[in-house]
Amino acid sequence: MRFNFALAGLLLAGLTAPVLAAESPLYIGLKIGTLEADFAGFGKATNLGVMLGYDLHHDQNGTFAIETEFTTTISDGSVAGGGAWDADTIAATAAYRTAGSAYVKAKIGILRQDLNRSGGTLNADDSGIAYGAGVGAPPSTYTWTARMGLAEKGVKYTMQEAAPHTPEILALHPFGRVPALRDGDIEIFETSAILRYVDEAFPGPSLVPGTVRDRARCEQWVSAINAYIDGTMVRRYVLQYVFPKGTGGQPDRERAAAVLDVQHQCVEPFG
Repeated sequence: MRFNFALAGLLLAGLTAPVLAAESPLYIGLKIGTLEADFAGFGKATNLGVMLGYDLHHDQNGTFAIETEFTTTISDGSVAGGGAWDADTIAATAAYRTAGSAYVKAKIGILRQDLNRSGGTLNADDSGIAYGAGVGAPPSTYTWTARMGLAEKGVKYTMQEAAPHTPEILALHPFGRVPALRDGDIEIFETSAILRYVDEAFPGPSLVPGTVRDRARCEQWVSAINAYIDGTMVRRYVLQYVFPKGTGGQPDRERAAAVLDVQHQCVEPFG
């Protein structure tokens, strides 16, 4: 089985929890992509997952880290002749990323997969070596989501860097957040609205699936992650330990514990 985390149509690709700043070695992210099974007649499934990493060593050349991730199927793959399939995966890897605002990242480790087929007899558990490489950058992941949409559509644009809540941003976004877009006399803020505008205003491949059902499912998960996963699991819980604001610089454990029940409700849809 192999992963193919392509950009086309994957608007959630950049909606990771903001990559944690250099002050902390801990970081967390979300990922979504198509999953392909090495079986004839098996169509692509869509998996959503969470990744947790920890920086072990950092120098002027780059950073060595360990990461663990779990993904589960949110849209089953079709099977020729009837039925569908889904898969859960869990991986533990060693990762290295180069230094700089734009970086190259490579990782290798162990991946376990649990594949199930409905309407058939195939149920496969397997473990093996997993590896991969890619490029990235640490600024606002919401900004990168908008930029990926622009790149996918082939739209030329000028990037003006500005921090949140600065006069430049407040002139475009009433709440001072990034990103914001200006196209002639049109000004738009909020990532989903920007991507909707870019998708419909410019030629090029569609950023969303082609059917009503799949478009609704895509919007469902975009909204779910923004409304529940990011705010509850990342900002209200993880960041309490990454950027502690309690007494003596310690995590506010009572505040973090108060959202545990809500967290359980958030992860239930993932099985």
